[in-house]
Amino acid sequence: MKKLITTMALSVLAVGGVRAAVFFVPLGPATFNLNTTVYAPNQQSAKTNQTATSTNITQFFKSAVIKTPFSSSNLLALLANSFNTNFPAGSQIALGPGGLFVVDSSGTNIIFSPSSVISFQSDASFFPSTETLITTQNASGTSQSGSLTEELLASRTMTYDDTLNTTTDGTHTKFTFRGLFTVNKTENLKTGFVKATSQFQGTGAGTVRDVPTLLTGTISEKSSGTQPGF
Repeated sequence: MKKLITTMALSVLAVGGVRAAVFFVPLGPATFNLNTTVYAPNQQSAKTNQTATSTNITQFFKSAVIKTPFSSSNLLALLANSFNTNFPAGSQIALGPGGLFVVDSSGTNIIFSPSSVISFQSDASFFPSTETLITTQNASGTSQSGSLTEELLASRTMTYDDTLNTTTDGTHTKFTFRGLFTVNKTENLKTGFVKATSQFQGTGAGTVRDVPTLLTGTISEKSSGTQPGF
């Protein structure tokens, strides 16, 4: 198993100069609040009314859309179909700046990376930050403490495409999901402990198991952990 750690390179301006840093975000299980919408055309029904002198046939024609919740378990099932495999019981989805992963029931170990099917592209990214750095010098030496608050704001596109795969049921999925991806994190500069919340909100379209589909909603995540090196 591989310990679940995702980083994104970033230079951070600190008090007294520039220090090298990384945009470290510990990952945790993602919460999917998505809906899929499919079109249901040509629904028909008829009613016959007979009298002594005539027969009346009334026909009804209707087209509609069907909206269905799409959760992390639905995505896990979709990935299992795309890769013609099964994931262990309790498997979850984690989503962060570094991509999307299947993790175990603890949420801390990567068990599968679907990067050949799910890819991401950021059109523009911004990294606002606020840092308070305290440097203390005494008989014990020099130490640093303080806090760092960072954000990631990005226009992001997630693409799902398994058309080159041999799937379990023979169907294929190809869609894009576009929107605003945000990460808000705080870090204790003395201990390296990080808390982060992520949200990916948007809309998309394509096919899910060969059915034309619209997708709307948000994917969110809360996580915490200690930055490597502490």
